[in-house]
Amino acid sequence: GCAFRVPTLDVSVVDLVVRTEKAATYQEIKDVLKKASETDYKEIIEYTEDSVVSTDFIGC
Repeated sequence: GCAFRVPTLDVSVVDLVVRTEKAATYQEIKDVLKKASETDYKEIIEYTEDSVVSTDFIGC
């Protein structure tokens, strides 16, 4: 199970479902999202695989 509690005004969470035209592995999808968070979407999304809580992202 999952628990999402984001009790801050400036942090949000997304439960993302990805549908691709061609077969893709979980790792390939993560790699694309990570690259996007470092380039075109740098100011829009943060990517991490660390164990974090919403307050860890305040001020990023």
